[in-house]
Amino acid sequence: MDAICFFLVSTKNKKDEPSGSSKFWLVIFSQNFHKKEAVLMLIKRSSSYGRALFHMSFVVKYRHRIFRQWDVRERCKQLLVEAAVAHDIRVIEMGFDVDHVHIVVDIGLMSVPEVVKLLKGYTAKLLLREFPELKQDYFWKSGLWSPAYFFDSVGADYDGVCKYVGSQKYY
Repeated sequence: MDAICFFLVSTKNKKDEPSGSSKFWLVIFSQNFHKKEAVLMLIKRSSSYGRALFHMSFVVKYRHRIFRQWDVRERCKQLLVEAAVAHDIRVIEMGFDVDHVHIVVDIGLMSVPEVVKLLKGYTAKLLLREFPELKQDYFWKSGLWSPAYFFDSVGADYDGVCKYVGSQKYY
């Protein structure tokens, strides 16, 4: 019998949906699940067929080591997934170090700056609201993330990129 792991992700309703409605995604992994095969499949969209895989990295402003705290790191991970699901961005891999996060995503038809703005903006707003001591101790009147970011398309070295992201201190 296969071992099965699943989680449910909820997103807030969009402007065009009725008030109080939510979108839920059920993500199921079995022991025989081959992640690479699923990720490398082409995605059919309304007017296109393909994938746009990117490795991105976001650094905490002033390189403060806030991700040493388990609760901050786990909440940031949850918020990144929530933001991604709400905007139809597929999260493939995610790994944290003490002061930055690496993420491999399929951004679909969105631009890289648009995705970065969505992910960083959503996580910063909610993390600083939920952990006011972070703003008070580290960020004063500024934001959570450095304005800079790294991105690179994931091509032939998909395995190498995912291995690197998975080798971060907090995977």
